Amino acid sequence: MNVGGAWPGRYDMATQGSPAKFSYCVAECADTTPWGALHEGNAVTVFGGEPPHNVNDHVSTTAAGILTTVADTAVSLGSNVGWYFSQSQLLIVLGPEHAQTIANDGFSRADVQRFVFERARLPLRTLKLGGMWGIQDWPRWMHAITDDDALLPQVPSPEDVLVMIAGGPGKHSAVVPNCTFSRAVSRPIRAI
Repeated sequence: MNVGGAWPGRYDMATQGSPAKFSYCVAECADTTPWGALHEGNAVTVFGGEPPHNVNDHVSTTAAGILTTVADTAVSLGSNVGWYFSQSQLLIVLGPEHAQTIANDGFSRADVQRFVFERARLPLRTLKLGGMWGIQDWPRWMHAITDDDALLPQVPSPEDVLVMIAGGPGKHSAVVPNCTFSRAVSRPIRAI
């Protein structure tokens, strides 16, 4: 794999390549989700995401504890799309154990989306330290903010936090930030 410049006759994935540059597939655990599938019926959702960022939380016993860890994992100056493109989305892949703990506290999928949207934020002063600040098409409302302590959301709305259940036993989940400047698309799968 060429990860640092062009080598004659070799495929150049990117400055730093990963398997996500090609594709990977995550199967939803429809039988273990407390909220129903991401989309009703047999469907496939295509989402241009970074490699999964592990959420390792073996300590939290509440929805707020687990989702605080998820939201913290979601925010990073080095994220490909976070904060600056209006089409940015975030995929949260909850492991069955985390999902059940969250549901047992009375949280719906919409509550999870709202919680992560409200907490997956960084202050303007932190965003100005590096990453992509000032070199991309930041939304106009972000240019108007002057308070360095203002907490800016990573995605435009709670609906842009996609939540699904996948994985096996263990208290791990994953955050998959968008990286392709696109929106998730779902299509029904037709029986042959």
